[in-house]
Amino acid sequence: MPTELPEAINHFICKVCQYVVYQPKECPKCSAVFCFDCNSGYISKYGKWKCNQCNSTDGLVDMHRVVKEVLEKLVFSCPKCLDVKRTYNEINKHLTGCDGQ
Repeated sequence: MPTELPEAINHFICKVCQYVVYQPKECPKCSAVFCFDCNSGYISKYGKWKCNQCNSTDGLVDMHRVVKEVLEKLVFSCPKCLDVKRTYNEINKHLTGCDGQ
């Protein structure tokens, strides 16, 4: 049975901030994804990284190339202005200058 899109989208949600991952990193043991900044913040706060899903301390790896390509093709709405719909890379660029109007 194919996976429904809402369930597939959950794979792209950071397990720390609960937003779509930005500069994604992945746990090599359980494949949970994290934002690069969330990972860096966690290490700064706790001194070392530990996956909050499987407790692995193996460190994070780059998201698999094929999975990242899928992420980059998804279309997102701007959480500030809601009208703008862009691909992953475009929405990240848009967000840096969006004032919510």
